[in-house]
Amino acid sequence: FDDILNSVFASSPTVALIVGTLLDNTLEAVSSVRDRGLSWWLPFQREKGDVRNEEFYRFPVNFHDFIPARYLY
Repeated sequence: FDDILNSVFASSPTVALIVGTLLDNTLEAVSSVRDRGLSWWLPFQREKGDVRNEEFYRFPVNFHDFIPARYLY
């Protein structure tokens, strides 16, 4: 068990993720909407699903011709 904890906390990105999540969730939600970055996510939250269209997912130079169809849909 000690080895598991040491390996988790030895990773700098993991520690940063834990600390960032802890600090982000301890802020008051109403007064810190802008600080938490929630206003950035609002355009991406749609009831009808993803806002990106076919043009966004189109591969350059007909690259999709080389990928089997079962991986495209």
